[in-house]
Amino acid sequence: MKYLIIGLYLVWSFNCKIKDPCDNLVELTNDDKIENALKGSYYNYKELPIFDTQNKPVNFNEISAKYPRDSFAFTEFGDCNKIVKKLLIKKIEQSDIDLRIYLDSINSSNLELQIKRIKFLEKDTTLQKQMIEIASCNTIVISPNVDCLDIENLIDKYHEIDQNNRIALNCHIDKECLTQMGSIIEICGFEHIEKLGKASVAKCFIIFQHANYNIRKKYFNYFESACQKQLLDRAELALMIDRNLENEIYLMDGRSL
Repeated sequence: MKYLIIGLYLVWSFNCKIKDPCDNLVELTNDDKIENALKGSYYNYKELPIFDTQNKPVNFNEISAKYPRDSFAFTEFGDCNKIVKKLLIKKIEQSDIDLRIYLDSINSSNLELQIKRIKFLEKDTTLQKQMIEIASCNTIVISPNVDCLDIENLIDKYHEIDQNNRIALNCHIDKECLTQMGSIIEICGFEHIEKLGKASVAKCFIIFQHANYNIRKKYFNYFESACQKQLLDRAELALMIDRNLENEIYLMDGRSL
């Protein structure tokens, strides 16, 4: 009888065990997703349970066929540490598109995060190396040592370097030119380029035309303002607008830039 009571007690204790609060999944907010991106916390949707709008399981192999990426997004559910554990397919909204673009800009402007993401997603070390090389070329780091008293000569110098690189298309040379122009704008101020006149603004603009989408997007407002002041031709600005729009469509479709 004693052993029966002990056995029943153990069964009761097991069934009444308090569930770990961290096992309770909650929907992640956009702020949560941004926080995860800044921390470099990624997930592979192929390894997670995915459900459709009727809460029915979906095989990841069916997703690309049934749900074009420009028409759906994931609602993410995470544990108490905001680690994604479950995905729910939903109809895409403008806020989802905006978030995708913003998250892409976070990764694209931080080489350390890019490398971490590449290593997480790509296990082939040869491809990893190639992708990291491309990422390195597409990320500029502002230099505080730019000479603000020699802006005109710097613009002329790096415009010439940029133009001489149009055949070889060495991405490291483009990065050097963009780093110098970005440093001038960030450290010295774009107004000092505008004071030099239309020719200097145009040369700076041409260098930024050879940047990737996120860099062009970051500095676009400066050139739009210059265009309004008639320091940059509308036709030239239109080229950057067209390229940015094309890249945004690629982002919506989930394609790489």
